[in-house]
Amino acid sequence: MLLSLTLIGMTFIGCGKNGNNEVGDSSEKRQEISKEDNEKSENEKSENELTVMGLYENQDIRNAIVMFNNAHSDIHINYINFEEEIDPETKLATELTTGNIPDLYVIDMNGLGNLTLKDCISKGLFENIRPYIEKDEEISEDDIYPSIFNNMLYDDGLYMTCGFVTLHTVAVKKDKYSDELMEKDKIQYSDFANYLDNRNDKAAVFFSSNNNDELRTFLSFSMDYFIDYKNNTCNLNCDDFKKVLELSKRGECFPCDDNNLKRLLEDDSVLCFNIYGDIMDIQMAEFGFGDISDINIIGYPEKGTLVSYYGALAMSSECKNKEAAWEFMRILLTEEYGSKNYTDTLSNIPVRKDVLEAYLEAYRHEGTFTDIFGNEANGKASGGMTMGDLLIQNRIISEKEEKYFYNILDNINGTYGCNNTVEDIIVEEAGDYFDGNKTAEEVAEIVQDKVSTYLSEQ
Repeated sequence: MLLSLTLIGMTFIGCGKNGNNEVGDSSEKRQEISKEDNEKSENEKSENELTVMGLYENQDIRNAIVMFNNAHSDIHINYINFEEEIDPETKLATELTTGNIPDLYVIDMNGLGNLTLKDCISKGLFENIRPYIEKDEEISEDDIYPSIFNNMLYDDGLYMTCGFVTLHTVAVKKDKYSDELMEKDKIQYSDFANYLDNRNDKAAVFFSSNNNDELRTFLSFSMDYFIDYKNNTCNLNCDDFKKVLELSKRGECFPCDDNNLKRLLEDDSVLCFNIYGDIMDIQMAEFGFGDISDINIIGYPEKGTLVSYYGALAMSSECKNKEAAWEFMRILLTEEYGSKNYTDTLSNIPVRKDVLEAYLEAYRHEGTFTDIFGNEANGKASGGMTMGDLLIQNRIISEKEEKYFYNILDNINGTYGCNNTVEDIIVEEAGDYFDGNKTAEEVAEIVQDKVSTYLSEQ
């Protein structure tokens, strides 16, 4: 080191004796080297700091970030969300359009802000992470329950990781009409409408406070049936969409927390009960309809059972350090993450097969028990849910209930959620139909035109 410094000093003094220009040239070279070093340092710093961006605060994601940052001294993850903003969706859209692209996105129930998952993937926002999981030495595709994994795929690519999902389907009273539906491979909207008319042509379909809410329920499970996000086209002036408008208008609306839940289901004032995949919801359906043997799980028209992702992670296609991003987002698929969180989730189903087994075991215990991972866990067969003045008590799962649960899980056929802008356009125009000012045909044509224009601009 001393020899090197001496040689540098000699060179510098020699340059000074040969004139100012040579001294200036050497100074400029040193400044360039210093600038390159600074840029290299900034790039390294940038690559070692990743940003996770989501619409709202998600405590599970924040916990995972803390766990990751504590375990990695070379990579640091920052979390940005817009929960405190007046309009979180607009703020998120502004960030993305102005070039503030994060390394990872947090996925909420509908997708990413105003974009559905299919929107995001078709627009190239997300990186295909299937190559990363294929070469991972600790986790594999086989760890994930098959029907969940297959639904996560898009054009054979995998674009997110998640530890838990929510299932969405429909339960109805078992009778000759619903038995006929159960025999069909796929229930069409005409089948669904005929079933409702046979049961009670004046009854509401779902628990909803008003016609708009009823329509939003339909749109949440049918949007991608009417819209092709990949090609930005729609088919909203078809007979099936007109049928959706008609079904949303029928019957008196009741909020889901109405104290007369049991009566409304028993006397056919409300015909369908939304199940969100949890054992508790299956037991709630039994509260309204009777024993599990008195219930048919028919699913949604044209779709069957759907799944939504909350607290999932997607890698940005513009991520600056994709290996580090994968190292973080893979946490959600690990046994460690699932085994520590499955008893604390509400209406969320584990994606890992081994954690799912522990999840169901928790419904066989009222108090604490030792789970398959050797952890002391809290049983889920205690407590309950209140709806108005009603208390629906949890209980130990029966073999029949478990069979129904797997029937729901094994028949996943799409993703729940919708584009909020499209939904708002439809609901606004549908008001004229609900008020009797326009026919379903007229509203369908207006909606087709407006949504087509919106999609063409995306």
